[in-house]
Amino acid sequence: MRLTVLIVDDSAMVRAALRRALPRDIVGAVHEAEDGRAPLDACGRGLPDVIFLDLDMPVLDGYGVLNALRPLPHRPRVIVVSADVSPQTRQMLRSMGADEVLAKPWQPEEVRCALRTISIRSSTEHPS
Repeated sequence: MRLTVLIVDDSAMVRAALRRALPRDIVGAVHEAEDGRAPLDACGRGLPDVIFLDLDMPVLDGYGVLNALRPLPHRPRVIVVSADVSPQTRQMLRSMGADEVLAKPWQPEEVRCALRTISIRSSTEHPS
């Protein structure tokens, strides 16, 4: 099964770079959004499997998105992508439901590794 991905970042450049870094062997559809409202709307429609989430965005920031996703019974996996990734921030993000945290600027291999880790973890938690 190929993953549906939603990239949420207010920077079009970051969204394009993330899109290029996604491994085509495990990623199918890719959607983009520039503010935190989109992931909540998408989850209401059953999309996506994975969200790449910036923290500092207009309308609703990444922290607000994590809080809103937390109670969902079948929430998507979340990879936070942020310049603020101190150990304290990483710990807080994980406690809020982030599955992975990548530091900006990231390397394409870090994106691929995070997605593969999530894909493996998902398949072992929910065997087909």
